[in-house]
Amino acid sequence: MHRFWSLLFAAVNMACLALLVVAYAYPGLGWWLPDSASTQANEIDSLFYLITGLCAFFFVATQGILIYSLWRFPSTAPGSPSPIHGHPGLEIGWTIAPLVGLLVITAASLPVWKEARYQGFPPPALEGTNPLPPEADQVILVTARQWDWHLKYATESLPAEGIRQWASVGNPSDLIIANELHVWKGAKVSLLLRTTDVIHSFFVPALRLKQDTLPGKTIPMRFEATVSNVRFDPAEGRVVPNETKASWEIACAELCGGNHFRMRGKLFVHPDRKSYDAWLDHSRRQTRSRSLTAMLPNASSSNQKEGALQ
Repeated sequence: MHRFWSLLFAAVNMACLALLVVAYAYPGLGWWLPDSASTQANEIDSLFYLITGLCAFFFVATQGILIYSLWRFPSTAPGSPSPIHGHPGLEIGWTIAPLVGLLVITAASLPVWKEARYQGFPPPALEGTNPLPPEADQVILVTARQWDWHLKYATESLPAEGIRQWASVGNPSDLIIANELHVWKGAKVSLLLRTTDVIHSFFVPALRLKQDTLPGKTIPMRFEATVSNVRFDPAEGRVVPNETKASWEIACAELCGGNHFRMRGKLFVHPDRKSYDAWLDHSRRQTRSRSLTAMLPNASSSNQKEGALQ
């Protein structure tokens, strides 16, 4: 019976490893990493491969020892096993091995984290007197609330020293839209993350971008998209997806309440600034038109009431 269990454990572990190899070898199945669409994606993916490789090594080593022990030392063997009360060599070994692995991961993670998190920011960029770097092509305020992402797009150039004030007050010409992040390929984008209620987590897998939003904090993030997935068609007045690229999701990666699953958005990367500006201008005109339309019935009803009173 012990050999049955050892073979079963071996088969399950081999199946797990086979699935890992298939997922890596055939990314079209969708079992592996999503599209890479930012300058920081390759470094983060390399770190993921390193951690996966270390975990796979220790997984194979520990499961191999378990399977060998099940096969070699059945519980029905004659005699009693000799108890081992302590083995300094083994204890030192299984303490040092994970420590070395964690140190390797830490050493590899720190520069990747620094580049992905700050990318030229003088930390902390928004909490003291240090402004955001002026070379940002786009500044977008992302405000999380249960259960939407509200994005405010600056339609005017912002001086570095005025970004904090804009994030708090804004400009009348700003565009505010829900659950849609629009940028263009190659743009240096500065995101300012806020929340109006609980902790949320702004997660864009294609950008390898993930950051919690904390009440009372404005947290800066930076990215630069390297691949476009849409273009704006002025004739049709809509965003047209590329044939070879799927839509990219924005998710909340922090359990934030009963409708947490609804807190989703989309990332739209335009091929150039011309396409982005066309979308921005169209969206502003649409927003203005809807606002005027919403005001007209009220104005009409007011006129009717005034006429009735006369």
